[in-house]
Amino acid sequence: MRGGRAASSQPQPAPHAEEFSLGSHTSPPLPTPPNRRVADGPWLTGRDPTRRPRDGRAPSGRSHAGSRRRIRRPSVVPAEPLHRGRPSRLPRHRHPARRGAAVTATYQDLPVYSTGSAPIGLMTRAQLRGAGRRLRPGQKDRPQAWLYCMPRHHHAPLYALDQTAAQPKSTPAQLAALSAGRALWWKQRACPLCDEIHKGWCEQEFMTMLRQDHDAAAGWARQVLDDPTCVVLDTETTGLHDGARIVEIAVLSVDGSVLLDSLINPGVPIPAEATRIHGITDDMVKTAPGFSDLLVQLTGALINRKVVIYNRDFDKRRLAVELHHHYRTRWVNLEKPRNGRRRIHPAARAWLAAQTWEDCAMGAYAEWCGDWTWDYDFRDNQPLYTQGDYRWQPLPGAGHRAADDCRAVIDTLKKMATDAS
Repeated sequence: MRGGRAASSQPQPAPHAEEFSLGSHTSPPLPTPPNRRVADGPWLTGRDPTRRPRDGRAPSGRSHAGSRRRIRRPSVVPAEPLHRGRPSRLPRHRHPARRGAAVTATYQDLPVYSTGSAPIGLMTRAQLRGAGRRLRPGQKDRPQAWLYCMPRHHHAPLYALDQTAAQPKSTPAQLAALSAGRALWWKQRACPLCDEIHKGWCEQEFMTMLRQDHDAAAGWARQVLDDPTCVVLDTETTGLHDGARIVEIAVLSVDGSVLLDSLINPGVPIPAEATRIHGITDDMVKTAPGFSDLLVQLTGALINRKVVIYNRDFDKRRLAVELHHHYRTRWVNLEKPRNGRRRIHPAARAWLAAQTWEDCAMGAYAEWCGDWTWDYDFRDNQPLYTQGDYRWQPLPGAGHRAADDCRAVIDTLKKMATDAS
């Protein structure tokens, strides 16, 4: 349907300048204006050029301001394909199929029909399957015509009914094998939790991950508390930057006994920002021992023990800095600089490698709380655990002193081990 009239099976010739039609009414011929071609303007559209439109524009395609409207030129459709060896591909607004033509072109000496205009005796393979028919052997490469399909603009082969045979009915054994194959295909691709095929993860998978991580964190806390060789370490520093120095250190066993608790003279002034957090001033550490003086006692407290730290990476970096300052005054670092900077002293790395470090208590507590945050750059085809991370949780009951924070870590481990909900 176009313009309110049904498209006929044969191409309709374009109306001439001598007459034009409005619906079923035929008007007398109009004179052709001077300096204007017959193929221009409303002579091809069936509109009266002398009648003023309702929107107030002047006739003959001109507005009151004198601007000319855009006029569509008639398109010429080639009778043969534009390229040898394949059907013609024309733009949608120019293809003969939109003009109601039955045969639009020829391809391999066979006619090409537009959608809905093919003879009744010709059917596509999809139509044959719907009618319970199938092609006989050797007839697939012998189409009788072509069907131009829109909007994908492809050509489907058309076959006659004498090229087909009745589709045989499936036996019960064939139906059972087909059902078993479909069930196997679904089982291989469906989610084992929701039994649905989806992209990425599902809500059941997300909740299962949270529950498993929660139970794993609770089990880890029980394991730490049951191991008498586990100790808790905490430090207070001059700041959070890479060169921050330690001003206090404490090591407690999981039963609460104190193995080490002492202030440390960092050798540098303590910033006021750090003092407002932990309350340690320069006067308090003026007479305190240095890190080198406590290294032997610290090593004895950690030897053959498993060390648990809340925010483990930060405290290990602070220990590495103190060990570097300790060893560089005693042994020369012969390693070559990397990217213009020297690495941590080899003796300091060896001391850190000799200790047994447990998992980060802060990470385990975050998994136990289950406060998940998504990554904005995640992809659906990636595993769920890579699409985000657990939000960092502040240490409950932290007093920002080394020994008090160690006791707060032990209390948090007991809460995680006893409350598994």
